[in-house]
Amino acid sequence: MQISARDILGLPIYTRVEEKKVARASGLIVLPDNGKIVALLAATGFWGQPKLVAAEDILEIKENKIFIHSQRELLELDEIISAKKTLEQKIQILGSRVYTEEGKKLGQVTNFWFDHEGWYLTKIEVGPSFNTMFLKKILVGWKDIIKIEPGKIIISADIILDKVVDTIS
Repeated sequence: MQISARDILGLPIYTRVEEKKVARASGLIVLPDNGKIVALLAATGFWGQPKLVAAEDILEIKENKIFIHSQRELLELDEIISAKKTLEQKIQILGSRVYTEEGKKLGQVTNFWFDHEGWYLTKIEVGPSFNTMFLKKILVGWKDIIKIEPGKIIISADIILDKVVDTIS
């Protein structure tokens, strides 16, 4: 099943054991080399330190709630090494600028989708930003993403040739 990042962010995180709300989803940690979502960033309160929930510890997402087994699944930021490294590199998908291989700026990521079964990024939505050529949003599949860097995603120029016709019509 495909899930949108915009649909999951902000959802409350509940435990099955204690049956209480323990956090709110505030981000998704995506590894830049393979698109694997390794963790959910969890806000634990106004003054609370952010925590991580490993993707494999998420039991289900339904009824506008995310369920984990117990509060023990709320981990410190340094407990998932790959997530810690991604956070330190300031790698994020939402809001990143999108460029072609040739360096042409296309816009920025306004949403992305992932496969809930395997927790892999499947596509990104590129929306217009200041001084970009697209007037409409375009979808770019994972296979057309060449590189993910801090604040920047580089995609294949081939995908754009197909989409320009759609945006002009």
